[in-house]
Amino acid sequence: MKESAPLLTFGDVGLVRIGSSRVAVFAGISALHGTVIAWEDPLFTVRFDDGTSILLNAKVIVESLVFDPAEVCDPTRFYYGFERFHPAAVGGWRQGMLLVLRAEGLELPPDWLGDAAADAAANGHAAGGGSVPAITIFREHEARRLEELARVLGGEARAARTMRGLRNPALKALWWLASRGHGINPPPPAAIRLYLTFLVDLRACKGAVDTASQALSFLARSNSWPTGLMDGAARIPIDAARRMFRAQTKKTHGLRREDVARILKSFAVYLPGVPDRRQWAHAVGVAIGTGYMVFARFDDLRQMCFDDGHCVLEADHISFYVETRKNAQFQGSWVTIARPAGGAGPGVFGLLRELKMRLGSGFVLPSISADGVVDRSRQMPYDAFVLHLRNALIHIGFDAADAEHFAGHSMRSGAATATANELPPHLISLAAGVKDINWILTYHRASIGDRMRVSWALGL
Repeated sequence: MKESAPLLTFGDVGLVRIGSSRVAVFAGISALHGTVIAWEDPLFTVRFDDGTSILLNAKVIVESLVFDPAEVCDPTRFYYGFERFHPAAVGGWRQGMLLVLRAEGLELPPDWLGDAAADAAANGHAAGGGSVPAITIFREHEARRLEELARVLGGEARAARTMRGLRNPALKALWWLASRGHGINPPPPAAIRLYLTFLVDLRACKGAVDTASQALSFLARSNSWPTGLMDGAARIPIDAARRMFRAQTKKTHGLRREDVARILKSFAVYLPGVPDRRQWAHAVGVAIGTGYMVFARFDDLRQMCFDDGHCVLEADHISFYVETRKNAQFQGSWVTIARPAGGAGPGVFGLLRELKMRLGSGFVLPSISADGVVDRSRQMPYDAFVLHLRNALIHIGFDAADAEHFAGHSMRSGAATATANELPPHLISLAAGVKDINWILTYHRASIGDRMRVSWALGL
């Protein structure tokens, strides 16, 4: 087990909790019961009750996980990233969600819960104490078939790809609502507002909120919820997200190495005698430099903090644990900033080392109030970061119009561009927390010159 294995510290991956999750693995005609005690991607260590241990992959874990259906309504069991563990693959979760849907009378597309039909039959047998009459099966089958046909005739049919895209956002919304004790057929407008607000805080992007809104609108149409349910209170976080993240663009400009160096020189200067809570320029400069050094998206940078267990300071490097990273399928990873080689000065490493030693805890990208008060117990929101970044660029000589092309991905794309011709792709991908080296083709902004050369070669 690696010393930095995050799950020994942070305790869970999706539904699986290290040290408490139980599994039942069938061997022949009997089941071996054990506890998940550790994880080192991609394998989990399970210690069975007889003292033996085994390494199991995610597929086996999710199929053998002992999950009480009642825990679907437990808010501590909710998690957002379905990429490593899709809860519909867990029998106990499926059964629990099915019970919630039945109690509320909510209809979902038949394939969204996987083996829900088999679970329903099993639950029906258990509840009735015997077999279901054939006439009942016939009536339910006909009713489902006619209901599907009615949806097609009513224009509610969706392309298969669209339906697949709505599945996870809808299940996440329903699970969150059920786990927080809200009704789901229909959910109260105030509960929808809270869920969308939860997404604004968790995902820090407009896309997650819009997708959840589309999924809830689909559920509203297919289950005859009252008209206007997605208006009123629900519009508040939707409109707020669109305002907050309006600066997010598909192709932001990348920060150049010399731009970051000038920002560090102008901003990352600690003022003697000034309290930490008033060192807002220093905080902005260090955060931008840090994000550039670890190829960070805004969401990566906002998670980085100096707290014990999340930050490790060594003589030649400092490492931060980022709990969820998009390209790592929402699993965490460590990012590292080394002491500059060859006696080139303390660099970003030195700035972070001083903050770690002085503060001990708090976010690398802190909240900064309108009057310049730094609060490291809270993270800076996206729109505020973009404003600070653009103002910093204007301060070092950019035109305001040019600064508008920089946003939350500028650190990541700029670092990828700066290193694309100096390092092999696998090292850049390691630093950026991605597995597919082809991502560099997206973030390497200087590649436009290569694409133009191809165009010129065609001769037209």
